[in-house]
Amino acid sequence: MAAPIHDWYLKQWLRTLGKRQADIARDLEWNKARVSLTASGKQPYTRDDINEIADYLNLRPYELLMHPEDAMRMRRLRDEMMRLAHETDETGEDSRDKSEAPQKVSSA
Repeated sequence: MAAPIHDWYLKQWLRTLGKRQADIARDLEWNKARVSLTASGKQPYTRDDINEIADYLNLRPYELLMHPEDAMRMRRLRDEMMRLAHETDETGEDSRDKSEAPQKVSSA
């Protein structure tokens, strides 16, 4: 059986956020070997690891499984969708074409 591939982007997130492995070791009280082996993919990570690191880095857990650039693009897209949804709510306008609106059925 082939060895599992490294499938998370912890090193890239640390670089993006200006953190170091030593910060994780100190702040989360992990030993240096655990941080190094987990970050390099030589030691499998657990759900608890993902959740703890995501919380520490102020990320959603699934974002650690994405390159930071991709995750940031998704955040911007989500923010824009939320802004548009709120804008529509505030104006009370329906963005659908009125011709597509459901028609009332008259009772016979």
